[in-house]
Amino acid sequence: PSRFGMYYDEQAQVWSTAGMSFVSGDSDHVKMTSTHMSYFASVRVMAGCDDLPLSSRVFDHCAVCGGNNGTCSGCDGIPNTGRDKGCSGHGQCGVSTCSCVFNWYGIMCNVFCSDQTTCSGHGRCNSGSGAACVCD
Repeated sequence: PSRFGMYYDEQAQVWSTAGMSFVSGDSDHVKMTSTHMSYFASVRVMAGCDDLPLSSRVFDHCAVCGGNNGTCSGCDGIPNTGRDKGCSGHGQCGVSTCSCVFNWYGIMCNVFCSDQTTCSGHGRCNSGSGAACVCD
């Protein structure tokens, strides 16, 4: 649980945490600072990752508060696999895989293979991985 001090905003007629800061405390006491002159209350409640009392926000797998795993999900849609949505600059992200441009292979389009240069003109690039030449 986190501790929050609240003051009563008479103009808006609501309790607010604005301008309140936790200084110290133990299970029986709490010390707060405030930028307001008003009625105050101290409560011990659960807080979300946004540090707001009773907030339901949590960190996603990308460590983004309230995130949807989108900032670290790659072309495969799974967080933190290392597969970037840019397909290493040599393809386009499809539904769940990269579609590589000509002469680029691999799950991230990061393997270059050319029949003329890589295979010395005596074979074809392996269309599955591009990592090896299939000789003539």
